[in-house]
Amino acid sequence: MAASKSQKAKVFIDDRDLDRASELGQQTIRGVLVSEFTILISMEAQFPPENFDGVQYGAGSVITMIAINRSTGQMRKVETVKGGILSATLGEGRKSYQEQCTAAN
Repeated sequence: MAASKSQKAKVFIDDRDLDRASELGQQTIRGVLVSEFTILISMEAQFPPENFDGVQYGAGSVITMIAINRSTGQMRKVETVKGGILSATLGEGRKSYQEQCTAAN
């Protein structure tokens, strides 16, 4: 949804608003660029410290960049994981993913 003078633009994927906040953390859309050929989405998620199965994990963050080629449907996602339980389970650093998407009817 486009931005108005008093509200920032909203990004929805599968009918879910990507700007979210709860006791589990906060996810914010940092920027969206839509051109004739590409859609670029930048977002950041912050997670508070947590205790899971008796193990204490510090605060963490994930910065995500998504690029979708509009003509081919190719989606590329790069996530940078720093700290927190995700760093302990997935590993800290940059992860890259690629998927083939199709248009929704």
